Amino acid sequence: MKRHIITCFFVSIISLNACNTSTTDPIPTVPAVVTQQPEKFDITILNPVKVAKTNSTKLIAHYMPWFQSKEIFGKWGGHWTMSNKNPDKIDNNGKKEIAAYYYPTIGPYDSNDPDLLMYHAILLKLSGIDGVFFDWYGTIDFNDWKIIKQSTENAVSIFQKAGLEFGIVYEDQVLKIALDNKKTPSLIDGGQQDLTYLKNNFFTKPLYLKNNGKPILLSYGPQGVKTPEEWSKIFSIFSDNEKPDFLTLWYHSQLAGSVSTGEFTWIAQKHLDELNYFYNTRLKELKPSIYFSSIYPGFVTFYDEGGWGNGTNWWSIKHENGETLKKTIQLAQNNNSKFIQITTWNDFGEGTMIEPTQEFGYSYLTQIQKLAGVDFKEDDLKIAEKFYLLRKKYKNDSVKLAKLEQVFYYICGLQIDKAKELITKIE
Repeated sequence: MKRHIITCFFVSIISLNACNTSTTDPIPTVPAVVTQQPEKFDITILNPVKVAKTNSTKLIAHYMPWFQSKEIFGKWGGHWTMSNKNPDKIDNNGKKEIAAYYYPTIGPYDSNDPDLLMYHAILLKLSGIDGVFFDWYGTIDFNDWKIIKQSTENAVSIFQKAGLEFGIVYEDQVLKIALDNKKTPSLIDGGQQDLTYLKNNFFTKPLYLKNNGKPILLSYGPQGVKTPEEWSKIFSIFSDNEKPDFLTLWYHSQLAGSVSTGEFTWIAQKHLDELNYFYNTRLKELKPSIYFSSIYPGFVTFYDEGGWGNGTNWWSIKHENGETLKKTIQLAQNNNSKFIQITTWNDFGEGTMIEPTQEFGYSYLTQIQKLAGVDFKEDDLKIAEKFYLLRKKYKNDSVKLAKLEQVFYYICGLQIDKAKELITKIE
């Protein structure tokens, strides 16, 4: 709450020549001090209400918690700059120079910013998306992994308030990097440390994504640990009833051996052909107990232009004014997928984001709304941007910030009319 400090000024008249002061002079009148009660706003915290959907398919967005801004982190993170871009450079239209072909509607941001996390939570919820998979780099303190771990934990805290589920996509490549840089004694030790952390801190949370009561854990690869024997030793930290459903990237499950229970699709150069082959051939051969289909809007990387290309011959998948997303949705629906991963929510470096941008607006989220079968529309989504901009505008006004927090809880509780009414008053 903002604290108003009321200062009382007492007037004293001091004569510079006391001997000439008359005792009959009138006593000066001191104006009465009006005590003003500080303005306050009591927040009503509402339990999150599940969004009604006509489509029972679980929609989970792949979420990148790896962005840093100068305002919050003290400098711009590499995912906004790559090797040669500087967001401090601003063009005549007010756009910062970032390492991406597409520009977030709210501009470049920081993944540890609570305003940003509430903004994302509102968009996810009103789009009919059930939750997110965090792209996770483990617990070892190296490169930017520690700040990614922190931003993941902060996001989990806020997303749970909105009733959003969450899971982990483990970047096990970190284990090989950590070993090479003497940050872990072995791949097994590093992997056990990371999975023990997940078991104790995430898997037990009620909104952690599960399949038939088992936590779901994805590995983007495996890329660092590549033998069934090593994965078996890492998974020895789990008792039989604790073991998660462990999914590898498509066509990689043999590297994890018996600990793998399935695979998930991703983005490939011949994308529609690759998806069709997986759905129609690979699944029949593999017969997994669980798998994830993927849908995406396109794939246009900035790596070469940003200096992160490393000589890779990058290919692209055009966005086609929303047709790419539409086609991948149709393939997933034709396959009657139980789980769909949206790849991705916000990977701007690869141009796979469905988050609102200046170029595509809310068009991708309205497609997701149709897929989910929710009653919300684009106008409902726009409340998130108003919310975010007002949080920034009134960042030093504790009362207005409290009212905006109430807006967030109204949305979590699906009291959308109350949220819109209050945000109009704040404006």
